[in-house]
Amino acid sequence: MLTSVRGVALHVPRLDDVAADLVVQAERVSGDGGAAVYAFTLRAGERVLVEGRATVILDIETPGNPG
Repeated sequence: MLTSVRGVALHVPRLDDVAADLVVQAERVSGDGGAAVYAFTLRAGERVLVEGRATVILDIETPGNPG
């Protein structure tokens, strides 16, 4: 489950008018068995469109998923 995004830099006003294929790259920068922080970049070719950090909970108990 995505819990937060921080340090997000938007280098374009919109993504739906980008003609090239979008590629997401993410690298885990810290975490443990229950949560992790990833640095991510969204690109179109060599152009960086969005970059930042995302925190995710890796194993969460939800209805239908006992964790």
